Amino acid sequence: VVTEARRAATLGGADIYEVTATQVITSRQANAAKENAGLLRLLRDGVDPRGSGRGLYFAYFYDLTLTAQRAAALSADSSAQQQPPASRADGRFFWNAALAKPVLEAGGGRFVLPFIMGFVEQLEGVVLQGASPTTRGEVAATLTLIARRSVHRAGTRHWRRGADQEGNVANFVESEQVVVAVTPSGPVTSSFVQVRGSIPLLWTELPNIKYKPTRLIAPPELQAPVFTRHMLSLIEQYKGVLAINLVNQHGGEGKLASAFGSEAGLPS
Repeated sequence: VVTEARRAATLGGADIYEVTATQVITSRQANAAKENAGLLRLLRDGVDPRGSGRGLYFAYFYDLTLTAQRAAALSADSSAQQQPPASRADGRFFWNAALAKPVLEAGGGRFVLPFIMGFVEQLEGVVLQGASPTTRGEVAATLTLIARRSVHRAGTRHWRRGADQEGNVANFVESEQVVVAVTPSGPVTSSFVQVRGSIPLLWTELPNIKYKPTRLIAPPELQAPVFTRHMLSLIEQYKGVLAINLVNQHGGEGKLASAFGSEAGLPS
């Protein structure tokens, strides 16, 4: 359970909180069992903001797993509004879904608030010059940055690379910039979303003491299904997609860039 939190931002009139302290509540039998000691240690560290549980955020009246556009679409859907937050959440960023599974399966979805892992920061009092053709001079605005880490194929750098067989890529993050400008006709909200992730191919690295570990890339005949699943998922979620390849075009990364280009149909 969350025992302490601090307000990190306000969106749509709802406060967003960062988790600052947690407590894992267990039974006496669970604590007494020696075989549970390692699991409980990992669990406590996984939700501890001072350990591996850094960057957990939640809100009581705003679904942080959704972009502003998706949240607005749901707010206009009366049937969706009747569902508990856990049922409306984007499962890709619902970080406490596994912990809440017994509660959800028991029909207690209304007691579960979706958490994200990532980053939330807000700047108030931003001044925009000539914000629109109908607005002259300065316009006050609030800028909010939200980063959502995917629950799929999560892991640390080098140890988790590439895609799995379902097309989920390592360290996938959805970043959203929300700007709310106060105009004479009322507040105007704009949202810009970008995503990043590991190269969507079957490849991995063997961590060692070298700055650039050895890379292993699967044969081309195994790449097409994985690459296609990943791209179709992006198109389904975000419609128009512009892909930018930030991989070094030379050396070991050059082979990875070449493999990506081949699957994407880019000229060599």
